Amino acid sequence: MTKNQHFGCLLRIEREKLGLAQSELAKKSDLTTHCVSLFESGQQIPTFFALCRLANGLDMSMEELLY
Repeated sequence: MTKNQHFGCLLRIEREKLGLAQSELAKKSDLTTHCVSLFESGQQIPTFFALCRLANGLDMSMEELLY
């Protein structure tokens, strides 16, 4: 498993813990559903700003999201 895939799995787990669909997380994070899908599948690495938005959308700190 690559680092991208590992992050994607963690992102999906955190999203599912909150009972959110990818589209709901995307809306809360001000990102597109396509971006969330790419991040979760490990096909794309989120930028620093996307990480900030994802953490906000999941109501957690960036540190919590990354570790």
